[in-house]
Amino acid sequence: MSFFKDIFAGQFSGWRSFLPNLNFKDFQHASRMFVNDNHARAPKFKFLYYVDIETDAQLYSQGFGPSQKIELNMLVKRCDLPSYDFNLSERNSYNRKTYNYSKTKYNPINIHFHDDSSNIVNAFWRSYYQYMVQDGNLGAARFQDDKYRNRNFVNYGIDESRRAISGTNPLRSITIYCLSRRKFVGFKLINPAIDSWKHDTLEAATGDGLLEQSCRVVYESVEMSAGSVAFDNPKGFATIHYDTEPSPLKLPGNGPLSILGEGGLLDTGASIFSDITKGNITLGTLLNAGGIIDKVKRGGLGAALREEGAGLVKGVLTGQNPLARFGGLSFPGTSSSSTPSSNSGQGSSSSNNTVSPPFVFTRNRNPPAAPVDLVP
Repeated sequence: MSFFKDIFAGQFSGWRSFLPNLNFKDFQHASRMFVNDNHARAPKFKFLYYVDIETDAQLYSQGFGPSQKIELNMLVKRCDLPSYDFNLSERNSYNRKTYNYSKTKYNPINIHFHDDSSNIVNAFWRSYYQYMVQDGNLGAARFQDDKYRNRNFVNYGIDESRRAISGTNPLRSITIYCLSRRKFVGFKLINPAIDSWKHDTLEAATGDGLLEQSCRVVYESVEMSAGSVAFDNPKGFATIHYDTEPSPLKLPGNGPLSILGEGGLLDTGASIFSDITKGNITLGTLLNAGGIIDKVKRGGLGAALREEGAGLVKGVLTGQNPLARFGGLSFPGTSSSSTPSSNSGQGSSSSNNTVSPPFVFTRNRNPPAAPVDLVP
């Protein structure tokens, strides 16, 4: 056993002399479980969520309309996911214990809102309160002492409220979406109802505290769903107050110095080469070229090459293809289906009339539906 350890130790030390930043840090089981397949099995983040509170149009009032309803979804500060309890009864079957389900219980959830300066959350609660309880519509004059006077025959509480008259629930549903890797998992609460609402506590001694409002919601059932995140999917997502401008770090040639990585020098060079060969030279092409020149002037290419070379070696050792990201790479070579070309010595021509110059590769970001002639 020590013999193999000495061999591998010597081999690793030789690699480190060539790539000083090469470190084998992660365990195989953790890497393959959470890192492989582009972090497909990595845990989700708690802060990536979206809540859709679907209300009836009868709840709309001054200060709370269709646009405020979408903004209300974005003001959810913290939210519980649904939880379930089952009642099981124990039975004795020939001295063997068995359990039978007898009842299902859906536990209430708590939703906390930012108490915003536009009073969207306050407007929502006022509309809900006035819809469910008649007291919110009467005014202070209806609550004067009338014990020894002619009594005002007014119904209080939930009597004669809009909820009692219409018989409809102003909350159609509440759906909580967990977002991850451009996909979502949704938990739709069926027939929700607010059974508790709480305003925050004011305190002069707290100089950095932020106000919030919270409520407790009960529901009858849960419907689960899954899908891909897109514009207005989930409903209302990214429709208002959403930054659609691409980040400068995502533009090719910008961001951290990289050679082989996404948006790195190789990726940017392929994009510029594609624009030039297609005659599609735009402002973006010039910006990409300027980004490459700026990075070359700043230096650090040797360190970046050693660092990314270490990553390539580690990927090969774990059975990964380091060039898998560059889907569509075409290297010159011979093929039984290729035919001689008239430009002998300048390149090879295959049956699809696509010419590959020597030692030059092409990469199409969006491969066309039909073959395209590429002139060297």
